[in-house]
Parts: sequence; C-alpha cells; structure tokens
Amino acid sequence: MRYDETFTTPEQALAFAGDLRNLTRWDPSIEAVEKRIEGEIGLGARFMVRLRFLGRPNEIEYERSERSGRASIQPVSTSLRA
Repeated sequence: MRYDETFTTPEQALAFAGDLRNLTRWDPSIEAVEKRIEGEIGLGARFMVRLRFLGRPNEIEYERSERSGRASIQPVSTSLRA
C-alpha cells in the first residue's frame, strides 16, 4: 500500500500525525479508530484503535501526553495477545 500526503507546514504534519483516526489511511492492519473524547485533539485526547494482529482482532487505547517536554502518544490499555 502506498500513501502520499503533502503538508506545507510543520503544524499540518503534526496535526495529521496526532490524529490517530488517520491510521486507517495508511496502515492496512488498522480496522477502525475511534476518538474517545469530545472536543479538540490535544494533550489527554484518547483513541481506541481496533486492529488485526496475527489474524486476531485486538484493541489498543492510546492517549496523547507529554514526555520530556515533547508531545507523545502512549498506549494506556490493550487487549493485544499473540
């Protein structure tokens, strides 16, 4: 699968990467992504990612947070099993 997206500013690129609903556009293992909170996407935003791993359905919940002064996306819960 090939995915092309052009951004004209760093802010556009960060907004795209920070919205996990975009995962379905370029990762074929992702079946769905649900935003779990109301409002804007920022620190504390949560997403439930539904994917297939080794042919089995799994869910991983992620939260946008800040680590070492940088925004990051960390898993907070998972049903992932091999």
